Amino acid sequence: MVRIFFLLATAITLLFLLAMVVLFICNWIIYYRIEEMETHGLVKNDLTQAKDDLLKLPPKEHIKRRLKELGVKSADDQ
Repeated sequence: MVRIFFLLATAITLLFLLAMVVLFICNWIIYYRIEEMETHGLVKNDLTQAKDDLLKLPPKEHIKRRLKELGVKSADDQ
């Protein structure tokens, strides 16, 4: 009787261990896909399209040009 309960407990423990490994792998895959999307998605594409001379501009000038590209009117335009 004790042997049956021991084998049953061992089987349940192994099933939980297997489930834990599967869920860990799924979590790892999902986490790294989201991490890659956030770190290499829109931000990376935006920076790779920027030109070297644009990156050397002061921040205010860069913001002014970007707002002009987006069609936002500034106080200077009015």
